[in-house]
Amino acid sequence: MKTIYPRFYITPTHNIAIVSKVGSSSLNSAILTTYYPEKITISVGAPIPHVDMLNRARSPKTHRPNLPVLMLVRDPIERFRSACTEVAIVYEQLDPTEAEFVVWVDQMLDKLETVGMETRKDYHFCPQVNWLYAGSTIKLYSYPADMDAIAAEAGLPVPLPVINSAEDQDRVKPVLTASQIARVEAFYADDIALFSSISEVGQELIVGGTPEPESEPEPVYVPNEVTNFQIKQALNTVPEDRAAVDALVAGSADQNTIDGWAHAAVCKRDHALVQGPVADLGWSQEKVDDYFKLAVTFS
Repeated sequence: MKTIYPRFYITPTHNIAIVSKVGSSSLNSAILTTYYPEKITISVGAPIPHVDMLNRARSPKTHRPNLPVLMLVRDPIERFRSACTEVAIVYEQLDPTEAEFVVWVDQMLDKLETVGMETRKDYHFCPQVNWLYAGSTIKLYSYPADMDAIAAEAGLPVPLPVINSAEDQDRVKPVLTASQIARVEAFYADDIALFSSISEVGQELIVGGTPEPESEPEPVYVPNEVTNFQIKQALNTVPEDRAAVDALVAGSADQNTIDGWAHAAVCKRDHALVQGPVADLGWSQEKVDDYFKLAVTFS
């Protein structure tokens, strides 16, 4: 199944695969710091995953690589365990015991085997082979051993920073049962073959097939609707922006705007009560979209 998200970071010399749970946050941080420092948002006191999400939304990306492609590949079993931790703890706000995690993992595997990737959070389980762009030549690197090697190839500083690590945030990873390991190995058989094929750092892989037609780009997912609480949590990551919105609403002569900001259940990107204040603030549509993409990561 194809992801609807841009799949490659853009640097002056390379496109780098944005593979979830395979060092993508560390790569994003280094790319922004090195090549696009003006796009970095610094938020005091905000949770690390949400600051990372906001900054990741601002880094230049493409769904169609036109530069040499670099890609980190991770052991599929370990990547699956990390994805379970990210989705269960960060997205679903759970704190499962070991026994509860076993049940949760079975339920996730049931879903992947029958439905596949449906939502933003399920994207963490997308097979790594989905980043093998047709008609391209990709340099492969093993994660985590080759992180500094891929950074050096892309002109990034080494060692790469460690961002959004489960260990650094004291998140518990599930211990998989033998049955679960067998199911993961079956679901990610192609990923296992890809990871096992890497015998040297920067090994080249020529991907067959024809690139997707230019007329059929993959759309970038931006939620049109989030809850009022979600958008306020997103704005709270940048206190200056939250204060600017609050001040604008408080000084508004439009009672509907005041009541909507205080009491509306949802916030819609295309609603007049959003578009009007956004225009008054002088915010770009990109900035608004970034906040909606960040907002949907909150509960």
